[in-house]
Amino acid sequence: MAKTAIKKNDLDFLILATAINHNAVLVSNDTIFSKIAETSSNLKYENWTK
Repeated sequence: MAKTAIKKNDLDFLILATAINHNAVLVSNDTIFSKIAETSSNLKYENWTK
């Protein structure tokens, strides 16, 4: 059986889906979330480092 690696983007999309599903604010400094937030009204996103 081959080992399957979980990629960072896979986890990012899991975090994203969870935040949207729970209507939660996603707090992150990851650029992928800021780019998605620009195009999605369903994602509440904040970057506390800025």
